[in-house]
Amino acid sequence: MPVVPIPALFGAEPTPPTCATPGSFDFEDTFPNVSVTVSPAYDGPGLYVLTVTAENGATFPDGTTTKTRTITVEAALGFQSTNPAAPCFLAPSPTPTDTPTPTPTPTPALNVGVLSPICDNDVPKLRYDITVTGTPNTTVTITWINPDGADVVYADQPLSGTVNWPGAVSANGRGVDWPGWRQLSDGTWVQGDEFDWVRPSVQVLFQVNPEATVTVAYPPSSPSCLTSPPEVESTLSATGADVVPLLGVSAALATVGLAMAAGGAWLRRREQDLD
Repeated sequence: MPVVPIPALFGAEPTPPTCATPGSFDFEDTFPNVSVTVSPAYDGPGLYVLTVTAENGATFPDGTTTKTRTITVEAALGFQSTNPAAPCFLAPSPTPTDTPTPTPTPTPALNVGVLSPICDNDVPKLRYDITVTGTPNTTVTITWINPDGADVVYADQPLSGTVNWPGAVSANGRGVDWPGWRQLSDGTWVQGDEFDWVRPSVQVLFQVNPEATVTVAYPPSSPSCLTSPPEVESTLSATGADVVPLLGVSAALATVGLAMAAGGAWLRRREQDLD
């Protein structure tokens, strides 16, 4: 009577499950003089009984002809979220929080209001009041735009206030020099200085972020406040004329005089030639 070994498969362990995959067990019936059966038919995790039977008159080493074994195939362990130290721990998905819709930032805007040239103690000034939205800035840069040279810039000014006209000079709070005029060593005032460009009007740029450019006119004199030299204002008041037209008339008269003199000289030469 032949003796056959107990199949090695009979002592094999099923594949253990993982967190996501169930265990399994493979068996084969390929042993000589031995048959292997499983009950119930293998179908995933569960309890199975394996029966190994010696055939053809064979026996196992212990003299028996049948061996049985119960096999447990475990299901997947699955994930859990209660014990971080345990296998297959999967932290729960955080509860989504609503993201608030951000409030759109308003587009910065600037409005220049109460813009008026004034005369104050014979000092020409510009009074302004700026309203801004959409920006935290609280100061303004005021730039007097020189079309042919360097600009005059007043930085970090309040959003409302009064600034001197470029070229205006005061002493003890009263104007002593005015843009567009210069005083000669004999005390005479004549037109023309480095601030001619601020008269009769000038462009002024207000920058807060955003910015705006406006055109302002030089303030005129009044009986109580001068924006030109006193002597000039006295002359204008007495004659009722502007100094520029007067200068033009003088120049025209001088031209006529020269023409007449030249004409007289020509007539005299003509008479001499005729004699």
